Amino acid sequence: MAAKKSEKKTAKESVALDPSTPAAVAAPRARKAAPKAKSVEVLAAPVEVAVPVVVSVDAIRARAHAIHLAEGGLALDNWLRAERELTVGQ
Repeated sequence: MAAKKSEKKTAKESVALDPSTPAAVAAPRARKAAPKAKSVEVLAAPVEVAVPVVVSVDAIRARAHAIHLAEGGLALDNWLRAERELTVGQ
């Protein structure tokens, strides 16, 4: 009776021992589990947002006139300088 037990083959053993069976079927390999993604916490730096400064035409005109009286110069140059001074100053 002991001899009969050793002669019995399981289905997996018979497939593995059969030379006509492809290797992929004969001995399936265990798949490796994909590595788990690591969670990364990203801290965003505070961002400064430029808020457009609105300066009235009358304020620019008054400052340009003051520059003209004090220093003279071209009207366009005085206007651009007055705009720049009033918008940067706020």
